[in-house]
Amino acid sequence: MKLFRSRLLPRTLFFRSLLIVITPVVVLQALVAFIFLNWHWEAVTNRLAEAVASEIAFTLDVMDTQPGEDTAQVMAIASKNTHLKFELMPDEKMGRNDPRRQTILSRMIGSAVKRSLPYPARVQLGRKEKTYEIDVMTPRGLLHVTVPERRVFTVSTYSFIIWFSVAAFLLLTISILFLRGQVRPIRRLAEAAEAFGSGVEKSFKVEGAREVRRAGNAFLVMRDRIRRQIAQRTEMLAGVSHDLRTPLTRMKLQLAMMKDKGTDELKSDVTEMEAMIDAYLQFARGEGEETATEIHLNELIAQLAKDAERMSDKNIDLKLIPARATVRPHALRRALDNLVQNALRYATQCGITLERTDEHIHLFIDDNGPGIPESAREDVFRPFFRLEESRNAASGGIGLGLAIARDIILAHGGEIELQDSPMGGLRCAVKLPTST
Repeated sequence: MKLFRSRLLPRTLFFRSLLIVITPVVVLQALVAFIFLNWHWEAVTNRLAEAVASEIAFTLDVMDTQPGEDTAQVMAIASKNTHLKFELMPDEKMGRNDPRRQTILSRMIGSAVKRSLPYPARVQLGRKEKTYEIDVMTPRGLLHVTVPERRVFTVSTYSFIIWFSVAAFLLLTISILFLRGQVRPIRRLAEAAEAFGSGVEKSFKVEGAREVRRAGNAFLVMRDRIRRQIAQRTEMLAGVSHDLRTPLTRMKLQLAMMKDKGTDELKSDVTEMEAMIDAYLQFARGEGEETATEIHLNELIAQLAKDAERMSDKNIDLKLIPARATVRPHALRRALDNLVQNALRYATQCGITLERTDEHIHLFIDDNGPGIPESAREDVFRPFFRLEESRNAASGGIGLGLAIARDIILAHGGEIELQDSPMGGLRCAVKLPTST
């Protein structure tokens, strides 16, 4: 039932609201039309049919009281006064009903005629347009009566239906315009929230109904609070990094002045500590204050791969297509560089594939390395988590590369997932929104 409802209902608030407005109007119009046609139209049509039948019966009564030579004159007078065409055919016989010439209206006229006349009668659609034919088998012969449609059909019924439909259409048009104005602030709020989640700066003005304005104000307060928290975290980590660099620099100078060969391990530890501080600061800085710009993503990846090949002396197989995306170039390059360096560290072969759809850009970084167990693929995105037991940065790194990459990609409104690679190792699947 839930699946049926989810497929049947519109996906947007505007069309759901429109459905709530349209459904009662359509149902009401259908009920009114049904009741009106079944009661009013049927009653009016029966009265008109009975009036025609009465006029035919009266004409037959007059014909029965007049001599045969006056029959033509009686029919002429009746035709003039009733707008019915009377013809007497003494030698004709009444044929069978033609089902193709039967309508609802002809059956209603036939019922009225049979109730009013003592003779057998047949009613069917006329051969001429907008007419009905009534054949009555009288003692003098077959009386053929041609009835104009306007005598048994009232246009007021359909005029009412048309007027009612036009009024409903106008009301629905006004409702649509009103709904668009009510939904527009909600749509703008959603767009501002999506842009903020993607790291794009988008102006937003609070407007709309009271509830929408409350939600908009709450969003602005939340956005400012998050920005302050990020700025405070960055400033704090930058300060800590600066404070730690000073004693480390003194230690490096002192170790450089010492000629003891046993200081090599200490120098290595100091270098590792500097790398750790740089990684902490990079993680805290995240995407920073960089402005989002529309770029050719394939060109950024090609340059990144070229630099990585030069640094690692390993080849990267590229399968790129032209693709534009609105991103923070330096932040995104830092994220992708972390993923590529992670692949090159543990593998001998690496490949980068770029694909796109109407809504997303898909980037796959594959390698032939040992891969990551499926049970640990979510854990490796946690800060400071490493699969290696060793704290040696040369083997396991600081444990922030994938965490930094995911934070930056999520800030761009994208997704990242670790999968099995067709090359036998690990695949990093990145999905980013395309430029609109």
